[in-house]
Amino acid sequence: METLDKNTTFKMKRIAELCELRFNGLTYQEIGDKFGISRQRIHQLLSLYKKAKSYKKNLKILSQRRMFQIKLQVLTHYGNGSLACIKCGYNDVRALSIDHIDGRKSAGHRHGWGGIALYQWLIRQDYPEGYQTLCMNCQWIKRFTDDRKGKIGRPRKNRKHKTIKAENMFPRSYLVTNLGT
Repeated sequence: METLDKNTTFKMKRIAELCELRFNGLTYQEIGDKFGISRQRIHQLLSLYKKAKSYKKNLKILSQRRMFQIKLQVLTHYGNGSLACIKCGYNDVRALSIDHIDGRKSAGHRHGWGGIALYQWLIRQDYPEGYQTLCMNCQWIKRFTDDRKGKIGRPRKNRKHKTIKAENMFPRSYLVTNLGT
């Protein structure tokens, strides 16, 4: 494998930086003003970069990074300024997500939205009320205890199967000894 000289490495890093600025929404003119070169030269550099073999890989990395930044921004906003669950304070971002306070039906967005589509919609709507940051454990507890009154699973229409109640999942002796209820 060939080693690259310092000048080539610097150029590659600079072009990657230009690409990231462009991906974040800056125009060619704004990027050119920042680096003191013309917008046409920015366009030329980015066009060459797009032709490189690593373009798609780098674009995917930039896209994932941008989506992660959007997620952090939304979770921090709905976490009352901190990146943590508002109920228990858990702060591992891998387990944090947005919770609809009054349920998804009253949300006002399309059904089935989740992940990055929901986060982008929340930003475009200027952070509407009715959402909170919860960890997955608190989400499950909320789902288990709130208006479902201890039932597990979604109610199904035209189904012969009954919803399982929490009391029927474990023997009473197990609940008393392990949960103290």
